[in-house]
Amino acid sequence: MAQPQLLIAGAIHNFLGQWMDITSMYMGSGQGDSSTDGSTFSGPGGCVITDIYYIPRDVDFIDPNADVYIGWRVRYSSDGGTSHTTLATVWANADCPQIWDDSESDNGDFAENMPVRAHAFYAAGAGGLVDNFYGDVVIPANVHVSLEIATVLDAAVVTIASQTLDSFGVLAFGYYKS
Repeated sequence: MAQPQLLIAGAIHNFLGQWMDITSMYMGSGQGDSSTDGSTFSGPGGCVITDIYYIPRDVDFIDPNADVYIGWRVRYSSDGGTSHTTLATVWANADCPQIWDDSESDNGDFAENMPVRAHAFYAAGAGGLVDNFYGDVVIPANVHVSLEIATVLDAAVVTIASQTLDSFGVLAFGYYKS
């Protein structure tokens, strides 16, 4: 395996009750092919995502009166975005970090500006910065890759109040295959 590197780095501004592409790519992140969405190019040999991290920059939360988790999915397109193939969708409660714990009225697994390793929550993993429980997401060569994030509950996307979580960083690490 190659040395892990940053493949995707961006942010989501305002979760809208749907799968959200990263809306702003940070300069120099991976081989990003767009400055306005989370699409990146897999390269001539394909690539592998080994870790996904969330960094909430603002955890102000309008109480939704329900538990809320942050799920992710990875899709790719070989035809310029006309159609997509989904490689992984992680959105079950036990597989995702909790952003709102309704019984405690707090931010669950998140704290402002602290990274949360999303892969580590899979299959009721311990979360935080512990070993990778999900495994690698292998992406074919020469495709556009999208990493999408959503607020979820019970394997369904849920809507939260506007202006809640209005600055949410997302990082994907991995390596390019040769």
